[in-house]
Amino acid sequence: MAETHPDDGSPTAPPPSAGAAVPDGSARADRDGATREAANHAAQTAPASREDARQDAEAAIDVGSWNRFIPSLTRWLQTGREDVVPAVRLAAAVPIVTTETAPRERSGPGPLRLLRRRHRLPPSPLPPMLAAQSRLDGVKLTAPLRDDAGRALLGEDALAALAALGWRRREGAMMQSALGAESAARLAARVLIEVFDVAHPADLAIAVEHAVPPAA
Repeated sequence: MAETHPDDGSPTAPPPSAGAAVPDGSARADRDGATREAANHAAQTAPASREDARQDAEAAIDVGSWNRFIPSLTRWLQTGREDVVPAVRLAAAVPIVTTETAPRERSGPGPLRLLRRRHRLPPSPLPPMLAAQSRLDGVKLTAPLRDDAGRALLGEDALAALAALGWRRREGAMMQSALGAESAARLAARVLIEVFDVAHPADLAIAVEHAVPPAA
């Protein structure tokens, strides 16, 4: 029979039987500490896991030779899905623009811009960069013309070489499109060798990512 409280007659919990475990503050503290430790571990390992995944993807592009670089880049550009598309940035080791080869451009806005004298852009101390991104209709290749400070990444000789290969200038970059991943990889390798003066793919700085596909 349940016991009642002596003051108001409400039922009271029966006393614990002999040998039963009685929860105390230390047990709750242990559980709370374990929960916090697990949460901290997850927070610390999640960025590392993302970084490991990025490094694994970059390692998937074989830089042992150009003959190995091209098929491995082809495979990477074929790893897209409907919601994400593969992209890669390939930077040369050294800059290729000098004060003598920097392109000439007219400065200043407004209708009088075409009347102003052309002057050479300052050369960028950064190496040129080639980006490739898979799309539904093929692969888009992009070589930016300037760095963030407005300095030239590509000289007149590089611009002429890209134009001879069928590249077109638009939106602050030289651009080319390829129908498939393999042809894009071969185009990229040719530009890196012939235009950016990259002697060996191991000299490249490579960054890969999966990006959201552009809107149709």
